[in-house]
Amino acid sequence: MITERAMLAAVHISIWTAVKHDRKVSRDVADQHGAHQAAGRYNKQLLRGADKLDELRTLAGQIRQYFYRITLPWSDEGFRLLPSDFYFGLMARMREFEASFEQGVESFLAVYPQYIDQVRPDLNGLFREEDYPTVDKLREKFGVKLEILPIPQGNDFRVQMSAEEQARVALDLAGHQRLRPGGDIAPPQCHWRRGVEPLCGADQAAAVQPLGSGSQEARPPACRNSDRCRGDRRSDGRLAPWS
Repeated sequence: MITERAMLAAVHISIWTAVKHDRKVSRDVADQHGAHQAAGRYNKQLLRGADKLDELRTLAGQIRQYFYRITLPWSDEGFRLLPSDFYFGLMARMREFEASFEQGVESFLAVYPQYIDQVRPDLNGLFREEDYPTVDKLREKFGVKLEILPIPQGNDFRVQMSAEEQARVALDLAGHQRLRPGGDIAPPQCHWRRGVEPLCGADQAAAVQPLGSGSQEARPPACRNSDRCRGDRRSDGRLAPWS
């Protein structure tokens, strides 16, 4: 069952945007042009050239990319399907990411006052000291959190899938489990089932066809990468892998 082979996971990352809506300037611009006050808004960039903050944004992107690479879509709430085989690898990698993120936050906060002094002349009349949180308050605006949940059971409509849909998800999980813990793709492997042509790499997105017993099973199409498949035909005409 899918509940035994996978779990739900979500990564939550928060980073200070360093953007502030200036209501006064927005009103002034609207009045100057005779426009409705809701016609536009002026957002100030509170920092410029903040390399340490840019590094945190880059790291956040790397965390998301890694997480998306080893999981499958599940819900609009941000949860994704994580194959059970990847659980310990994900936990270890996330500990490394979290340590790097925390170190990056502290590096940014150490030079945060300098960034404020640096942007003060650029903003000139738009600069307001109250727009900038204190270091302690700002630290609370950063964070990385990994959330793990079991797949819902009972009446959850995503669990009450047809046998065909369950087989499709099983194929997706099998394809993802070809990933190494670091996210690299493992070497292509061939699979045989009931005399069907071997299946390699990208061909694992197979069609699902009903079997005579009423159950459903994933049957792969003929391999389109025969140069990567090593096989020979037995006397009964079925393919058998070379030793």
